Amino acid sequence: MSMVFATTNGGEVLLQFVGVPVTGVQLNEYELSLDEFAKLSLHALRGGFFGWNEGRTPAAVNEYLNELFKTYEPRNGEWVRRDVAGSDTQQH
Repeated sequence: MSMVFATTNGGEVLLQFVGVPVTGVQLNEYELSLDEFAKLSLHALRGGFFGWNEGRTPAAVNEYLNELFKTYEPRNGEWVRRDVAGSDTQQH
């Protein structure tokens, strides 16, 4: 599966998922592990370096985070799918 996102300067970013089961993502020429991508996504969803205006997270971001936390949970410093969270051998 892949997605193309438009950038604010008129460019595009190609996002592709790597592996079956997914072990990472590729953003244009950069490949990130699933854990690195989750951390990057959470950083962006939290408003990045400066945070959200007046500390208020947009409703759409809260909805996305709720869905994310239904599927993934942090364990031992990494993000792990909840359906395999009890397994030490299958991390996504």
